[in-house]
Amino acid sequence: LEAASSLGPDASGVFLTVLEIVGDLVSHHTKFPSTASVAFLSLPWLMDPELQLQSKRHMTSLPLLKEMNRLAKTSAVSASDDVLEYTLSALSSVHGFCDWRRTILLAAMSSQRPVLVQYSNVDVSCVLNALSHSLCASHPASEVHGASGVTCKACEQLVSGTAVPDQEKVQQLPGLFELLIQVLTDSRYQTEKHIRLDAAALVLTALCHMQCPPDVYLRVVKASLSFINDQDEDVRNVFQSAFKVIVSGTLPSELAEAIFAEFSAGYPAEFEQTMVEASNPFLVVATRNSSCPDLSNRCLHQLFIRALRLLDSTAFCTDLVNEMLYSWREEDGGDEVINDGIDDLLQVARKVFGFDNVPSFIRASVYIVPYILLSDVEQRPIAVKVLERLRFHMSKHRQDLISEYFPSLLERPLEPAKRKSLKTFIKEYCDLDLRYLFHTKRFLCIVYVLRSIALDEQGYLEILQSMRSNSSREPFSLTAVMKFNCEYLGFLLSFRRSLLDDDHYEQRSVLLPSLATIIRLIDEKFLEDTSNKVMVVLRAATTLGESSVAVWNEFVRRLSDGMLATLLPKILIAIQPLLKYSDTNDLLDNIFARRKPLEIEQSEAFERTAMVLVNSEAGDSSRINFHLRRTCTDNSIENIVSGKSLEEGLEEVVGWLMESLRSEVLSIPGLAHLVVYHSA
Repeated sequence: LEAASSLGPDASGVFLTVLEIVGDLVSHHTKFPSTASVAFLSLPWLMDPELQLQSKRHMTSLPLLKEMNRLAKTSAVSASDDVLEYTLSALSSVHGFCDWRRTILLAAMSSQRPVLVQYSNVDVSCVLNALSHSLCASHPASEVHGASGVTCKACEQLVSGTAVPDQEKVQQLPGLFELLIQVLTDSRYQTEKHIRLDAAALVLTALCHMQCPPDVYLRVVKASLSFINDQDEDVRNVFQSAFKVIVSGTLPSELAEAIFAEFSAGYPAEFEQTMVEASNPFLVVATRNSSCPDLSNRCLHQLFIRALRLLDSTAFCTDLVNEMLYSWREEDGGDEVINDGIDDLLQVARKVFGFDNVPSFIRASVYIVPYILLSDVEQRPIAVKVLERLRFHMSKHRQDLISEYFPSLLERPLEPAKRKSLKTFIKEYCDLDLRYLFHTKRFLCIVYVLRSIALDEQGYLEILQSMRSNSSREPFSLTAVMKFNCEYLGFLLSFRRSLLDDDHYEQRSVLLPSLATIIRLIDEKFLEDTSNKVMVVLRAATTLGESSVAVWNEFVRRLSDGMLATLLPKILIAIQPLLKYSDTNDLLDNIFARRKPLEIEQSEAFERTAMVLVNSEAGDSSRINFHLRRTCTDNSIENIVSGKSLEEGLEEVVGWLMESLRSEVLSIPGLAHLVVYHSA
């Protein structure tokens, strides 16, 4: 570097090459000392006298900064834009020394050279995350937990409704809000989840810790409102706290209109129901916390409309069908009078629920056509007229209309008399028989049957048997149905989606017993062959809480001892959120009772897994602890969270172990360095 300073115009190129070598060492050689790399990469920034002064506070942790300051003072270095851009990018890839790197980043943002931030190759997510943590760490009430993050009392108080005094806020940093607005509005960043997550977090941090002019505040907030309808749940959850602060503060009419416009946004048809439900939490926040009474009332009204818009609700569709079937008689007038009455009813419902047109309302009301098909024989003449009017609005042929809605007829048990009546009605209306419909809609029909099989096990098995191909030589069984063309993968995926989606909220009380029934009816070998895939569905069921315990009980009961031994660690990890419920006592009794005959190696692996989970904060560890063999006293955490558990091969166990071990070590003063030792 000293020799290059005598090269004149060529010095900058040589200097950049040297720093690129350092950057390459940082990126590809993990053993290269980070203290040296940070000091070298800081060199061009030390041309700034202010940074030279601030660097003295960091010379204990970065001793090489003293030598870098000497080089900077002798003008042996170049501080061209290319050099500054590269070092800024390289510094973002280094771990540690956050305070010093933050100082350099803020200097870049206030350097009147915006090209440094806008056109360098800095990971935008790293920049946003560093800014957010740095602003929180600067508040005197914050608690810094090293690499694990910052607990910011000011942000917590602001979200709870306590304003942060202006004297505790940082004066506006030139470029920070501009950077945030650019990230929020630039289409390049809208597809990157990690960037959106950090941007959503920085919105709250900036509003809490920085003084913001009204015009800039309005631009930032309006740009951030797109997070209300973000397709990713994690991003929406992060933004909710900032949104509560926004609606609780001063709301100019322009901002209130922009917020409500997001709640009224249109969505692609395939995402409409999901996205409407995704923005519901924001509607609740605005209704409860808005400082603007008009916005609060409008959001409450919108919330009521959405609550009524549970169009898969069986009760709603039943009432609507009854209104259409029992409001007219054939002698009341000709087809025109009845059609006008049906149209009026559909138009009123469309307007109440905010649909653009009648066809979209009919498509969303998935039970209307099935309930018409199941109507009493006495109402058939009017039922035909209603079906014809629905068909007219949807521009469908008779056979297409019936085929589309036929599978959902199977969601409720059909007694033999009702099935016979349905068969006759469909045959008379569109000249289709049930066997044809079962054949053409086979997969969907089976999906609906499996979801509801707990309601009428024998009746639904008869339906499945009637759907079998005549050429099939294999004896009928639920296992054979599931294995056909490997369709069990689709059935399990459908179950998982139904358990997690709000679209099937009303069916959840039936879905879990039906899943337990399926596990009970299929062959043991098939269950064990597909056990990992079944457990994916069971993990989804766990999110529903205590009601899922019975399904896990059935799953564990059906497994052989050998398979149970193999899956035990995964099962214990999966059911941990359920341990707070007393119903898990029987499940744990079953698991631990069957541990005894296991092979010694399997039993020890299982014991290690259970011991790791005992010290976890989730669930009720006492339920597992009660069953463990006593080989040591209870007063030693080290004997529970043991280094020997690192021998366990399953990544789920290792993940739980390392997190527990790390937490324990970090909580003991003077032992934090052991984290590095155990990780190595």
